[in-house]
Amino acid sequence: MNEAFEILRYTEKRNEYDALYEGIREEWEEYHNRHAEYVLQEEIDRIDAEAEEARVQKEQQRQAEERQRKAEEEARADAERTVRERKERLAEERSRQAAERAEKARAIVAEERLRKWKEEQEILRKQRREQRQQQAEEREAKVREQHRLEQERKAQEYLAALEAQQKLAEQKARQVEELMVRTYMQQFFSETADAESQRIQRRVRLAHTWARQLHTDAKTAAGAGPDAKSEYVELGWHRIDGTATCDFCVKDVRLYFFACPLGGAAACGDCVYKFAHGYETANGEVIGKRKVEEKKAAKVGGKKGKSKGKGKGKN
Repeated sequence: MNEAFEILRYTEKRNEYDALYEGIREEWEEYHNRHAEYVLQEEIDRIDAEAEEARVQKEQQRQAEERQRKAEEEARADAERTVRERKERLAEERSRQAAERAEKARAIVAEERLRKWKEEQEILRKQRREQRQQQAEEREAKVREQHRLEQERKAQEYLAALEAQQKLAEQKARQVEELMVRTYMQQFFSETADAESQRIQRRVRLAHTWARQLHTDAKTAAGAGPDAKSEYVELGWHRIDGTATCDFCVKDVRLYFFACPLGGAAACGDCVYKFAHGYETANGEVIGKRKVEEKKAAKVGGKKGKSKGKGKGKN
C-alpha cells in the first residue's frame, strides 16, 4: 500500500507505472489463468484417483465376495458329501450286520446239524471198532512179528551181498591194476628183472595206486557210481626243474618233470595229464602208452632213472 502511494505520488514514477501497467496486468492474468488450470488439474487428478481407488476397492470387494461365495459353496458341498457318505456307510454297516446275523444263524443251525450227524457216526464207528478190535488184535500181532522177521532176514542178506560185491569189486580192481602195470612194464624190461628195474616197477605201481585212489575219492565225494567216467583231479605231484626220463613212456624230458609223492616216479607232462584225467579208468587206456619201439632198445638195460639236474630245452 505504501509502495503504491509512493509511486502514484510522483508524476514520473506514475507515468512509468502507466506504461508498464498493461504488461503487468497481462502477466498477472496469465498467472491467474495458469494457477486456475493448475488447481483444476489437481482437482481432476484427485477425482480420477478417488475414482480409481473406488474402482479397486470395489473390485477387491467383488473378489472377496466371490471367494467367500466359493468357500461357502465348497463348505456346503463338503458338508453334503460328508452327510451322504455317512448315510452310505451307515446303510452298508446295517446291511453287513444284518448279513452277519443271518450268516451266524445259518452257521448255528448247520453246526447243530453237523454235530448231531457226527455223534451218530461216532456211535456207529465205535460199535464197528469194538466188533472188529477183538478179532484183529491177535491177527495183527502175528502179521507184525512175521513182517519184522522177514525184514531182518532181507536186511542181513542184502548187507552180506553188498559187502561181498564190494570186496569182489575191490579185488578185481587191484588185479586189473597189477596186470596192467605188469603188462605195460614187460615191454621195457627183460623177464629177469634187476634191482633198478624192480625199483622202477615199484614206483610205477605206487603212482598208479596214487592216481586211482584220488579218482575213487573224487567219484565217491561226487556221489557217482564206481563205473562212472572220471573227471579231472589235482594229483599233487611235485614239479621239478631239470632233466629226467619218464618212467611211463620212456621219454627224455629236458626242462622239468613231475615226481609222484608216493614212490617218486618221474613223469612227463603228457603222462601227468593222462593220470589227472583218469584215462586208465575211463576207457582202459594204459597211462603213457605210445609207440616207443626205437626208445625201448636204448632204454632196456639200465638207462631207467637218469640222474636229475638242471637242463635246457623243451619238455
